[in-house]
Amino acid sequence: MKKKLYALTSFATILVVVITSCGTTGQVNKDNLIGNWATSPDENVEFTITDKNIKYFEDDYLYTYEIKRNTFSLIDSGHLIANYEIMSLTTDSLIWKTESGNVLRLVKRK
Repeated sequence: MKKKLYALTSFATILVVVITSCGTTGQVNKDNLIGNWATSPDENVEFTITDKNIKYFEDDYLYTYEIKRNTFSLIDSGHLIANYEIMSLTTDSLIWKTESGNVLRLVKRK
C-alpha cells in the first residue's frame, strides 16, 4: 500500500511540474515579448515588439497591443484586429495560437 501511495504522490508531483513548465501561468512577462521575432533562426524577422507597439515588416505599419493574462490583442486605431493566445513564452521563444487555431512557433532574433 505504501508503494502505491508513494508512486501516486511521485506521479502527481511530476505532473504538476510538467503542467506548470508548459505554457504560461496566467501572467505574461512583457519583457520577454520585446524583441525581433522570426519563424526560425535562419528566417527574416516577421515582426518586432516594443514596449508599446508591434511592427510587422510585411506591411511596415505600427500597431498597438494589449496583454491580458495570456491573450495578446492586436489593435489598430482603437479597433481590435486579432487575438492570440500565448501558449508559451520564454526569453527566446514564443508559441501562440491564432483565433483560427493555428499554432505559430517563433524564436527571438538577436
